[in-house]
Amino acid sequence: MTSKVTAKASVLFTTTCAFGMLISLLQSIGIIGTMTVEFPVNISSFFGWFSILLLDLDNFGFACLAGSATALRYSASVLFFPAGIAWYMLNYGAPWHCKRALY
Repeated sequence: MTSKVTAKASVLFTTTCAFGMLISLLQSIGIIGTMTVEFPVNISSFFGWFSILLLDLDNFGFACLAGSATALRYSASVLFFPAGIAWYMLNYGAPWHCKRALY
């Protein structure tokens, strides 16, 4: 009666799925916080914390950094994610490869 995937579920797979669902829930709470409905003060500050998970660069004052030129803001926002991945790979991926090559 159970499928082959659920029969082979490991602890890592289950934890990864649970973490993914938690992030999805917190992003949904952040989206609800952006609605124009009046919420009590305590709940609106609670929603404000989860707006970070929406990955909206304007929440972090990106317009002050990029300036008012629309083309520049668009280019910077498009290149933000690839630059972050490149930074991550250079800082955490390259040293491992260099250590293996040296030994």
